[in-house]
Amino acid sequence: MKKTPLLILIAALAAYLSNPTVGATDNPKASVFKHLKKGQIITLKDNGQNYSIQVLPNLPIGHKIVEIGADYLVIEDAAAAFTFYIPVTSIKAISSLNGKFGNEK
Repeated sequence: MKKTPLLILIAALAAYLSNPTVGATDNPKASVFKHLKKGQIITLKDNGQNYSIQVLPNLPIGHKIVEIGADYLVIEDAAAAFTFYIPVTSIKAISSLNGKFGNEK
């Protein structure tokens, strides 16, 4: 009986599982949400089939990020009347204002 193919398979599986990118979606810091923070105020645009999120500094009113999951966001509207649970598959874009805006040289 040959054990070599089984040992190769086990070694390959161990190498795959020890890769730091495996399970990266379990960590919001390694996901598409890495630039978002809990409590942050954002604008949420409903595009019909998906959402666009804009992060603007010092935004006085807007939607508030309540929770950041591995593959979803929980957002509360400005009046705290509605809570939105948005899966990452429903997000078209997350954009933020470039810090150099207005500083033309």
